[in-house]
Amino acid sequence: MNVRLSTIRQRMAVGLAAVALSAAGLTVGAAAPAHAAVLNTCTGYETAEYNPGIHSDSRQTTVKAFGAFGTCVGDSTHTSGIVEFTGQGELSCTTGGSTSGYGKLFWADPKAGTSIFSFTLAADIRPFGQNVLIATGSITGGDYSGEPIKIVFALPDTAPQQCLSKDGVTNSAGPFEMTIGV
Repeated sequence: MNVRLSTIRQRMAVGLAAVALSAAGLTVGAAAPAHAAVLNTCTGYETAEYNPGIHSDSRQTTVKAFGAFGTCVGDSTHTSGIVEFTGQGELSCTTGGSTSGYGKLFWADPKAGTSIFSFTLAADIRPFGQNVLIATGSITGGDYSGEPIKIVFALPDTAPQQCLSKDGVTNSAGPFEMTIGV
């Protein structure tokens, strides 16, 4: 029952993120140019750590995240796996910020290899008590090499008192949707 409830919450959060993006004039899964094709879309859940913690003022922060994904649609040899990524940038509780970095997709399927990607945080929108983050980049090595990647995260809004604490916000977690070949 807890797994089903967790899945429902994840889908609701991703749905809220899509509504928020639409309200902001952006769309998830927007029509791509005729030469591009979505090769795979996966949903998952990730946990991120921030060092130093994020505060109300902008400061240089390292982000390290880890997540699991499944329910991939589009490629029968790339159906689930784990993602790890690391980035750095100026982050703040109040204004969001900008990060860039690299990551790896470790596909669970025996016939699939690892995918290596670079990313930049393209948008940080804060509607309806959620932080909606959109990271875009390219797969630079391994499976899907040369293809674009987009990851949309929906993270719960942080309590203001945590932003003002000595340590700041040191972690967050939430659902994401990853699209390859956008």
